[in-house]
Amino acid sequence: MVYARLAAARGLAPDQPGPTAFFEPEPQSTWPEGATAKALLVDPAGGVGSRVAEPFSGWNGEQMLEQGRRFDLPILLLRDPRDRWLSAFFYRWLYVHRPEPEDFRRALRLTQHKELFPSDLAFSDLACPRGIAKELWVQDLARRVDRLLQLEAEARQNGWAVVRYEDFRRGDFSALEGRIPSDWNLTPTGSQSANFSHIKRTQGAENWRRWWLPQDEALLRPAWQEALEAWGYEQGGPWEFDPAPLLLPSEGSVYMAGLYHHENGPHATGKQQWDKLKRKIKEVFR
Repeated sequence: MVYARLAAARGLAPDQPGPTAFFEPEPQSTWPEGATAKALLVDPAGGVGSRVAEPFSGWNGEQMLEQGRRFDLPILLLRDPRDRWLSAFFYRWLYVHRPEPEDFRRALRLTQHKELFPSDLAFSDLACPRGIAKELWVQDLARRVDRLLQLEAEARQNGWAVVRYEDFRRGDFSALEGRIPSDWNLTPTGSQSANFSHIKRTQGAENWRRWWLPQDEALLRPAWQEALEAWGYEQGGPWEFDPAPLLLPSEGSVYMAGLYHHENGPHATGKQQWDKLKRKIKEVFR
């Protein structure tokens, strides 16, 4: 979810929208001076049994909508839940989430197996937390999407613009027509804070077609189909999967291992710690 303030309202040129790299929950008094946009992470990779503390769990829909009233153009950015939970599974292992080592080793082993034999394991076999009944996990995912459907309806009623992530990545900003100056040149690319460079994965869409199997459809279609059709991701027919998927370790096992064994985390390797020490020594004598 992004709360975007029109640049014109702050006297800025259209191509100078201002800083955007800060997140809720933060008091307005702490927002950077001249800020023109605000990003709020909604429903991150926590949830039942994940053993990941769910950031911002104290924020409810009413509080989010109240935040939006402080901006000229609040925007709700939607994403296909299948891609959303694919990304959430891999991002779950970032060291700041304090994942359990046993959970990580299990997830890494299953991911590596699926990369070699894509049809052996459904995505739900990887993503369902250890020790949690899959039925309870699916019920939790259903509640989350239902909450998002409700939030979308309330946001539209309160004048929010709603943009799909996939349209944003394609450069399709038609959902903002009439809401922003006609001479603005919007693009899906731009500079990104170096603080987030290590968590980039594919920056694409429809990756779920490679990782998911018909077993996943049978499990989650009853819970998500209404939302998928409402948001234009499905038309009522069967879900379409990649018949010969290539699962790149750089987008799977290698990626998640890099988040878990980050040099600043408790599971950094000896080489990482030594390299970090050498950089510090060089900085001292520079």
